[in-house]
Amino acid sequence: MQAMAGPTEISRHTFFQGLLLAARAEGAPDEFDAEGRLVHDAFAAVVAFLQQSPDVRVVGLSTARRDPMFGVFHEADELLLQAEQDLVLDFVNPTRRKATFKIAAAEAKEELGEFKHSAWLLDAGRQFAKALKLGASAAPTSTAAPA
Repeated sequence: MQAMAGPTEISRHTFFQGLLLAARAEGAPDEFDAEGRLVHDAFAAVVAFLQQSPDVRVVGLSTARRDPMFGVFHEADELLLQAEQDLVLDFVNPTRRKATFKIAAAEAKEELGEFKHSAWLLDAGRQFAKALKLGASAAPTSTAAPA
């Protein structure tokens, strides 16, 4: 009798690299708010996706939870910092308030093709990109008073 294989494991580093490449390939906005609720809501969508993906397990993310005091995922901050080190994101200012993708969507998709689980990462990236786009569309576009 053959033992059943468990889920495939992927390292956090590899997952974080692939996630933002996939989000970019799936239409994440060129620039987004990297502090505050938007990025953490997007990360929450990814955590929910991970919980429903029994075939792949990201090492060290099975316990990712929103900090009850501050309402953030510390892993989302780790994701952003790693993306800056990997030259995928650039922070417009030293406060990390706004993040800008340094990679074109087509280039991100090409690089993602080199990952073992690229289709699965695209699904995860789609969740992240969708949440970023929804949050960006809900944000006010102008603070000017009507004439």
